[in-house]
Amino acid sequence: MPTLCLTRRKTQLELLAQLCQERRRLDIVPPATAPTSDGIPARFLALESDGVLLEWPPGGVDDALVVDATVTALFEHEQRTYAFRTETYGRVRWTCPRRGPVAAWKLRLPLRIDERPPRCHTRLRLSELGAIAARFTSVAEPDRRFAVRLQDLSAGGLQALVSGRPGVAVRPGELYWTQFALPGEDDVLEFVVRVAQTRVNPQDGALVFGCTFCAGDDPTPRQQQLERIEQFVAQRHDAGRDRPDAGVGRGE
Repeated sequence: MPTLCLTRRKTQLELLAQLCQERRRLDIVPPATAPTSDGIPARFLALESDGVLLEWPPGGVDDALVVDATVTALFEHEQRTYAFRTETYGRVRWTCPRRGPVAAWKLRLPLRIDERPPRCHTRLRLSELGAIAARFTSVAEPDRRFAVRLQDLSAGGLQALVSGRPGVAVRPGELYWTQFALPGEDDVLEFVVRVAQTRVNPQDGALVFGCTFCAGDDPTPRQQQLERIEQFVAQRHDAGRDRPDAGVGRGE
């Protein structure tokens, strides 16, 4: 499939308009995060003369990112990954023809859109599979234990959420043991993970953090578990792509 040519401004605006019309998904990557890391999930909403509107993310947005922050937007189109850097304008109200006024996150129109190399690992959002619980135990302080709900999963790592536990503190760089089972399976997977990034949902105080899987003393069990995750993610990804509405928003 040929690469979409985005050197013309008209082509870029037409693409953004299409993404908004289809309510396509994207990830907003904060400034301190590598462009290929997991970001804040959102959806394109509407194109305006001076910006593009996103549906307000379900997990909220840190105050420092709402206005005057430079972010990277990552999205897929025709089985390719594209990205653009832009600035955030703030939280606004947008009138939906069916729902009326809704909250939106406004971004400045990007100056250019570029193709990006595909991600090393396919990431699976777990929201449609029900609540998937995991246990976390601090490597440095084994008495520190808490439960989380997994949000995203790939062979490279995971994203977890802790709700209603303001006493839980997780910091980038910390190491944890984690245990969880894939949906429909009884075998428990165990990994050492390193916290890569954290954020707090300003709406409900829930802690959201991303982790990468670390190498263990014995590489064989770890590799077998990573292959199982890759297989699971690929199966779910293919099943979702085969749905009639795959890749298209659910509308208003």
